[in-house]
Amino acid sequence: MESLALRYVRGKIGPDEYWAEMLASLSFAEACAGCPGREARLREALTDGFRALDTLDRSEPFWANTNGLATFTKLRNFAAWRIAHGDTPVEAAWLQLAASLCRSEQHGIYPCEFLEPSIWTILHKAGVLDIELLVRSACNLSVYPLDLHIPGVVRVVRDLQLRDRVLPLLDRLAGENEENREWAGEVRARLVSA
Repeated sequence: MESLALRYVRGKIGPDEYWAEMLASLSFAEACAGCPGREARLREALTDGFRALDTLDRSEPFWANTNGLATFTKLRNFAAWRIAHGDTPVEAAWLQLAASLCRSEQHGIYPCEFLEPSIWTILHKAGVLDIELLVRSACNLSVYPLDLHIPGVVRVVRDLQLRDRVLPLLDRLAGENEENREWAGEVRARLVSA
């Protein structure tokens, strides 16, 4: 049986069918645990991004050295390209966040992509920063004690001066279970030490 990607590349299915199957295979359940409604928001960002990518004129420089097909694997680069060109930066930041969280959750080999400060800075400046998603996704996807998310989330919180808003969330998180208590305690210690 041919994979979804091969059927799409070989022209056996179109972008709509490809995206429907791809989206059905993606999950944010772990990243969004404890954040009701966020999974739907991230799926919407991916779908809107895919549609924008699919309608992007193939003469645009973005398509250089590609097969010209809109795919899930191109979404992060498309988001970065849109941000660099000042093209709908808030939508592009949500797209980059969603694609990065998905890659982190499914593959575990891109553990800190979603903590890229530029993503959160754009959302913060636009007044749509989701602090709970920032903190909970970093905690939910952590591999404590070898956790790379701790310095990443601390950097974002410090850069955006969110410490006073994040500390109560860390306290709430710490009360949920032992694993969260250790993680939240380490983040808190780093935030208050500076």
